[in-house]
Amino acid sequence: MMAHRVILVVEDHAPLLRVIAEMLERFGYDARLAGTAADAYTFAKAERPDTILLDMNLPDANGTQTLDVLRLLRPDVPIIMVTANADVRLARETLTRGAFDYVMKPFDMNRLGQVLDAALDSQPR
Repeated sequence: MMAHRVILVVEDHAPLLRVIAEMLERFGYDARLAGTAADAYTFAKAERPDTILLDMNLPDANGTQTLDVLRLLRPDVPIIMVTANADVRLARETLTRGAFDYVMKPFDMNRLGQVLDAALDSQPR
C-alpha cells in the first residue's frame, strides 16, 4: 500500500482551509493545516511535506516572504501559490522565486488536483 502523501495547506481563511482539506483527503492525501506563516514554518521544520499549498495573503507575512522562508527550510519541496489577486506580475515573481506553480481563487478543484499531481510527480517517492 502506498503511503499517504502529505500536503501542507497554508491558508488563513478557515472555511476555505476546511474545503481544501476535505478535497485533499477525498483524493487520498494527508492534509496538514496551517493558518499562519509561523505555523507553516514550525511544521516545515518538524516534518517534510510532499508539497505545500501557500496562500499569498497571511495575517503574519506576505506570500513572497513566506515562500522565501519555506524554500530555505525545504528547498526540495514544491510550493504552489494560491491567491485571489489576478496579478500576473506577482505570479511571475513567485515563479522566479521558486514556486512550482500558481493557482487563482476561486479555483476549480480539478485544476488544483492537476497542479498537485504535477508537483507530486516531480518528487522522488
